[in-house]
Amino acid sequence: MIMLFIPGFIAGALTSGTPWTQAEITIIDNVDNLTTSRCTTYYKFALAQYEVVNDCVGIEEKDAYDSNTCNKRFEGTDICTLCKNGGNAILAMATLGTVAAICGSIALLAKYCGGPYYNALYSLQLRCASFTCFVLVSAFALMCWAIWLNPCFRELVDYVDNFPESLSTESNVWLGGGWSLVFTAWIFSILLAVMEAIPLCLQEKAKEGNKSRSHLQHHDPASAAMSEMKDAGVSEVVTVVSVANPSELATKGERN
Repeated sequence: MIMLFIPGFIAGALTSGTPWTQAEITIIDNVDNLTTSRCTTYYKFALAQYEVVNDCVGIEEKDAYDSNTCNKRFEGTDICTLCKNGGNAILAMATLGTVAAICGSIALLAKYCGGPYYNALYSLQLRCASFTCFVLVSAFALMCWAIWLNPCFRELVDYVDNFPESLSTESNVWLGGGWSLVFTAWIFSILLAVMEAIPLCLQEKAKEGNKSRSHLQHHDPASAAMSEMKDAGVSEVVTVVSVANPSELATKGERN
Protein backbone atom coordinates (compact mmCIF):
# COMPACT_ATOMS: atom_id res chain seq x y z
CA MET A 1 0.00 0.00 0.00
CA ILE A 2 2.96 2.32 -0.51
CA MET A 3 0.97 4.04 -3.25
CA LEU A 4 -1.08 5.77 -0.56
CA PHE A 5 2.05 7.34 0.97
CA ILE A 6 3.21 9.07 -2.23
CA PRO A 7 0.61 11.90 -2.16
CA GLY A 8 1.34 12.36 1.55
CA PHE A 9 5.07 12.66 0.94
CA ILE A 10 4.55 15.27 -1.77
CA ALA A 11 2.01 17.22 0.29
CA GLY A 12 4.37 17.24 3.27
CA ALA A 13 7.18 18.61 1.13
CA LEU A 14 4.96 21.47 -0.08
CA THR A 15 4.04 22.82 3.35
CA SER A 16 5.46 26.27 4.09
CA GLY A 17 7.40 25.19 7.16
CA THR A 18 9.20 22.24 5.59
CA PRO A 19 12.80 23.22 4.73
CA TRP A 20 14.33 22.06 1.48
CA THR A 21 17.79 23.25 2.45
CA GLN A 22 19.39 23.95 5.81
CA ALA A 23 22.67 25.64 6.62
CA GLU A 24 24.67 26.85 9.56
CA ILE A 25 27.52 29.32 9.75
CA THR A 26 29.57 29.59 12.95
CA ILE A 27 31.67 32.72 13.45
CA ILE A 28 34.70 32.13 15.67
CA ASP A 29 36.55 34.95 17.43
CA ASN A 30 40.14 34.01 18.11
CA VAL A 31 42.69 35.77 20.30
CA ASP A 32 46.25 34.41 20.23
CA ASN A 33 44.94 31.21 18.62
CA LEU A 34 42.61 30.65 21.56
CA THR A 35 38.91 30.30 20.93
CA THR A 36 37.09 33.02 22.81
CA SER A 37 33.56 32.77 21.42
CA ARG A 38 31.49 30.91 18.90
CA CYS A 39 28.30 32.27 17.39
CA THR A 40 26.21 30.15 15.01
CA THR A 41 23.57 31.37 12.57
CA TYR A 42 21.04 28.80 11.38
CA TYR A 43 19.31 29.03 8.00
CA LYS A 44 16.23 27.22 6.73
CA PHE A 45 15.01 27.56 3.14
CA ALA A 46 11.55 26.35 2.16
CA LEU A 47 9.81 26.70 -1.19
CA ALA A 48 8.33 30.15 -0.55
CA GLN A 49 10.16 31.54 2.49
CA TYR A 50 13.37 31.47 4.46
CA GLU A 51 14.21 31.61 8.17
CA VAL A 52 17.32 32.88 9.93
CA VAL A 53 17.96 32.29 13.65
CA ASN A 54 20.95 33.51 15.68
CA ASP A 55 20.68 33.16 19.44
CA CYS A 56 23.91 35.05 20.09
CA VAL A 57 22.64 38.39 18.86
CA GLY A 58 18.94 37.64 19.17
CA ILE A 59 18.11 37.41 15.45
CA GLU A 60 14.95 35.53 14.45
CA GLU A 61 13.90 36.41 10.94
CA LYS A 62 11.31 34.74 8.71
CA ASP A 63 10.07 36.21 5.47
CA ALA A 64 9.17 35.47 1.85
CA TYR A 65 11.72 35.41 -0.96
CA ASP A 66 10.10 38.36 -2.73
CA SER A 67 10.37 40.65 0.32
CA ASN A 68 12.77 43.54 0.79
CA THR A 69 14.07 41.83 3.92
CA CYS A 70 15.28 38.88 1.86
CA ASN A 71 17.01 41.11 -0.68
CA LYS A 72 18.74 42.99 2.12
CA ARG A 73 19.73 39.85 4.00
CA PHE A 74 21.29 38.18 0.95
CA GLU A 75 22.44 41.32 -0.82
CA GLY A 76 24.86 40.69 -3.65
CA THR A 77 23.48 37.21 -4.40
CA ASP A 78 20.63 35.79 -6.46
CA ILE A 79 19.31 33.60 -3.63
CA CYS A 80 15.94 35.34 -3.29
CA THR A 81 15.18 35.34 -7.03
CA LEU A 82 16.43 31.83 -7.78
CA CYS A 83 14.77 30.19 -4.78
CA LYS A 84 11.51 32.00 -5.46
CA ASN A 85 11.43 30.90 -9.13
CA GLY A 86 12.52 27.39 -8.20
CA GLY A 87 9.85 27.15 -5.51
CA ASN A 88 7.10 28.24 -7.91
CA ALA A 89 8.20 25.70 -10.53
CA ILE A 90 8.39 22.93 -7.93
CA LEU A 91 4.93 23.80 -6.64
CA ALA A 92 3.47 23.40 -10.14
CA MET A 93 5.31 20.11 -10.81
CA ALA A 94 4.45 18.69 -7.39
CA THR A 95 0.76 19.56 -7.81
CA LEU A 96 0.65 17.64 -11.10
CA GLY A 97 2.54 14.78 -9.47
CA THR A 98 0.02 14.64 -6.62
CA VAL A 99 -2.90 14.45 -9.05
CA ALA A 100 -1.15 11.67 -11.01
CA ALA A 101 -0.39 9.76 -7.79
CA ILE A 102 -4.04 9.93 -6.67
CA CYS A 103 -5.26 8.73 -10.09
CA GLY A 104 -2.74 5.87 -10.09
CA SER A 105 -3.75 4.83 -6.58
CA ILE A 106 -7.43 4.80 -7.58
CA ALA A 107 -6.65 2.63 -10.61
CA LEU A 108 -4.68 0.18 -8.46
CA LEU A 109 -7.39 -0.04 -5.83
CA ALA A 110 -10.06 -0.58 -8.49
CA LYS A 111 -8.00 -3.37 -10.06
CA TYR A 112 -7.26 -5.25 -6.82
CA CYS A 113 -10.66 -4.72 -5.23
CA GLY A 114 -12.70 -5.55 -8.32
CA GLY A 115 -12.17 -9.30 -8.09
CA PRO A 116 -14.12 -11.44 -10.57
CA TYR A 117 -16.41 -8.56 -11.54
CA TYR A 118 -13.76 -7.14 -13.86
CA ASN A 119 -12.89 -8.98 -17.02
CA ALA A 120 -9.35 -9.37 -18.31
CA LEU A 121 -9.60 -6.44 -20.71
CA TYR A 122 -10.78 -4.02 -18.03
CA SER A 123 -8.04 -5.21 -15.66
CA LEU A 124 -5.45 -4.62 -18.37
CA GLN A 125 -6.77 -1.11 -18.93
CA LEU A 126 -6.51 -0.32 -15.22
CA ARG A 127 -2.96 -1.68 -15.10
CA CYS A 128 -1.96 0.47 -18.07
CA ALA A 129 -3.55 3.50 -16.43
CA SER A 130 -1.76 2.97 -13.10
CA PHE A 131 1.56 2.36 -14.88
CA THR A 132 1.21 5.61 -16.83
CA CYS A 133 0.28 7.58 -13.71
CA PHE A 134 3.25 6.37 -11.69
CA VAL A 135 5.63 7.05 -14.57
CA LEU A 136 4.29 10.62 -14.58
CA VAL A 137 4.73 10.85 -10.80
CA SER A 138 8.36 9.76 -11.07
CA ALA A 139 8.97 12.29 -13.86
CA PHE A 140 7.40 15.17 -11.91
CA ALA A 141 9.27 14.23 -8.71
CA LEU A 142 12.54 14.03 -10.63
CA MET A 143 11.97 17.51 -12.03
CA CYS A 144 11.14 18.84 -8.54
CA TRP A 145 14.36 17.89 -6.82
CA ALA A 146 16.44 18.56 -9.94
CA ILE A 147 15.03 22.12 -10.15
CA TRP A 148 15.87 22.77 -6.51
CA LEU A 149 19.39 21.35 -6.80
CA ASN A 150 20.40 23.40 -9.80
CA PRO A 151 19.50 27.06 -9.19
CA CYS A 152 18.68 27.52 -5.51
CA PHE A 153 20.78 24.95 -3.67
CA ARG A 154 23.86 25.73 -5.78
CA GLU A 155 23.51 29.45 -4.97
CA LEU A 156 23.16 28.65 -1.27
CA VAL A 157 26.32 26.56 -1.32
CA ASP A 158 28.20 29.43 -2.97
CA TYR A 159 26.85 31.85 -0.35
CA VAL A 160 28.02 29.66 2.53
CA ASP A 161 31.40 28.91 0.97
CA ASN A 162 32.08 32.56 0.11
CA PHE A 163 31.08 34.01 3.47
CA PRO A 164 33.27 37.05 4.33
CA GLU A 165 36.83 35.78 4.41
CA SER A 166 37.75 38.35 7.04
CA LEU A 167 35.87 36.24 9.56
CA SER A 168 36.93 32.87 10.89
CA THR A 169 33.98 30.58 10.21
CA GLU A 170 32.85 27.00 10.16
CA SER A 171 29.98 26.31 7.78
CA ASN A 172 27.81 23.48 6.58
CA VAL A 173 24.88 23.22 4.16
CA TRP A 174 22.68 20.21 3.45
CA LEU A 175 19.40 19.22 1.83
CA GLY A 176 16.38 19.36 4.10
CA GLY A 177 13.30 17.27 4.78
CA GLY A 178 11.22 18.62 1.89
CA TRP A 179 13.75 17.49 -0.70
CA SER A 180 14.05 14.09 1.02
CA LEU A 181 10.27 13.57 0.98
CA VAL A 182 10.06 14.24 -2.76
CA PHE A 183 13.07 11.99 -3.38
CA THR A 184 11.35 9.19 -1.42
CA ALA A 185 8.16 9.69 -3.45
CA TRP A 186 10.27 9.42 -6.61
CA ILE A 187 11.77 6.09 -5.48
CA PHE A 188 8.36 4.65 -4.55
CA SER A 189 6.77 5.77 -7.83
CA ILE A 190 9.53 4.05 -9.81
CA LEU A 191 9.03 0.82 -7.84
CA LEU A 192 5.28 0.89 -8.49
CA ALA A 193 5.79 1.62 -12.19
CA VAL A 194 8.17 -1.36 -12.48
CA MET A 195 5.73 -3.60 -10.58
CA GLU A 196 2.99 -2.66 -13.03
CA ALA A 197 5.25 -2.97 -16.09
CA ILE A 198 6.34 -6.57 -15.40
CA PRO A 199 2.82 -8.10 -15.78
CA LEU A 200 2.29 -6.01 -18.92
CA CYS A 201 5.48 -7.44 -20.44
CA LEU A 202 4.45 -10.97 -19.49
CA GLN A 203 1.03 -10.48 -21.09
CA GLU A 204 2.69 -9.22 -24.25
CA LYS A 205 4.90 -12.32 -24.39
CA ALA A 206 1.84 -14.52 -23.86
CA LYS A 207 0.14 -12.83 -26.81
CA GLU A 208 3.17 -13.50 -28.98
CA GLY A 209 3.10 -17.16 -27.91
CA ASN A 210 -0.58 -17.46 -28.79
CA LYS A 211 0.07 -15.95 -32.21
CA SER A 212 2.87 -18.47 -32.86
CA ARG A 213 0.65 -21.34 -31.76
CA SER A 214 -2.17 -20.15 -34.01
CA HIS A 215 0.22 -19.93 -36.95
CA LEU A 216 1.50 -23.44 -36.22
CA GLN A 217 -2.01 -24.85 -35.99
CA HIS A 218 -2.90 -23.34 -39.32
CA HIS A 219 0.06 -24.91 -41.14
CA ASP A 220 0.61 -28.12 -39.16
CA PRO A 221 -2.48 -29.36 -37.27
CA ALA A 222 -0.76 -32.52 -35.96
CA SER A 223 2.15 -30.63 -34.39
CA ALA A 224 -0.26 -28.10 -32.95
CA ALA A 225 -2.30 -30.88 -31.33
CA MET A 226 0.85 -32.39 -29.81
CA SER A 227 1.84 -28.97 -28.45
CA GLU A 228 -1.57 -28.45 -26.91
CA MET A 229 -1.46 -31.88 -25.25
CA LYS A 230 1.94 -31.09 -23.74
CA ASP A 231 0.66 -27.77 -22.48
CA ALA A 232 -2.29 -29.58 -20.90
CA GLY A 233 0.09 -31.85 -18.96
CA VAL A 234 -0.26 -35.05 -20.97
CA SER A 235 2.96 -36.99 -20.43
CA GLU A 236 2.22 -40.03 -22.60
CA VAL A 237 0.84 -40.07 -26.08
CA VAL A 238 -1.03 -43.16 -27.23
CA THR A 239 -0.67 -43.89 -30.89
CA VAL A 240 -3.55 -45.75 -32.58
CA VAL A 241 -2.56 -47.86 -35.54
CA SER A 242 -5.30 -48.56 -38.05
CA VAL A 243 -5.21 -51.84 -39.92
CA ALA A 244 -5.83 -51.50 -43.59
CA ASN A 245 -7.13 -55.09 -44.03
CA PRO A 246 -9.00 -56.59 -41.04
CA SER A 247 -8.73 -60.13 -42.53
CA GLU A 248 -4.99 -60.06 -42.02
CA LEU A 249 -5.51 -59.67 -38.29
CA ALA A 250 -7.86 -62.71 -38.25
CA THR A 251 -5.36 -64.78 -40.27
CA LYS A 252 -2.56 -63.94 -37.82
CA GLY A 253 -4.82 -65.05 -34.96
CA GLU A 254 -5.50 -68.44 -36.54
CA ARG A 255 -1.81 -69.04 -37.14
CA ASN A 256 -1.04 -68.35 -33.51
